[in-house]
Amino acid sequence: SCYDNCMVAMLAIDLHKTTLYSPFAKKDITVTKAFYSDLIYTHFWSGEYFFDDLDKKEYVAGDAQVSPLILGLIEDEKEIKSMIASVEKNELCSPLPLRYTKERSLATFIPQEWVFFRNYEGDTSWSHMGLLWIKAIQKHNPELAQQYTQAYAKHIETQKAFCEVVTTSGKPFSTPFYYCDRTMLWAANYLTL
Repeated sequence: SCYDNCMVAMLAIDLHKTTLYSPFAKKDITVTKAFYSDLIYTHFWSGEYFFDDLDKKEYVAGDAQVSPLILGLIEDEKEIKSMIASVEKNELCSPLPLRYTKERSLATFIPQEWVFFRNYEGDTSWSHMGLLWIKAIQKHNPELAQQYTQAYAKHIETQKAFCEVVTTSGKPFSTPFYYCDRTMLWAANYLTL
């Protein structure tokens, strides 16, 4: 997935800055942000947004947009605006940023997810990604970032909690086997907005 590759990029770049052992430190690999940025673009950029994974299905996934942006792997303002527009067009910030996908049926998951956690990573909003998304777009579209921040404030006041996962109806995500965490430490990220 794009997200997984971005996490590898972050790990490789961070390890390269230390004296710790790095499996990425090979003679044929130049460990730089530009190197990984090129890889992400080559394999995941659609021309408007980042594909979720190497299958390159025609849907916009929230984690595939926030990861390259928050890590600084995408810097071209025109492309960033295109990506933000794709997120908006696909309603990935409703009711809160950031939903995994617009529709549950677009992404495929392991069978256990279908049985025990149906829609856990479907069209639900994830607060940790949402706050990263807001932080990432603040300098590119401050008005939109402010709207998102206000939506979180209203949700926190309504729920009297900071929920991990939120359904499209704005309720905390739950199944017979799982109920989302309502006391996430990720709330600290909200204070940095």
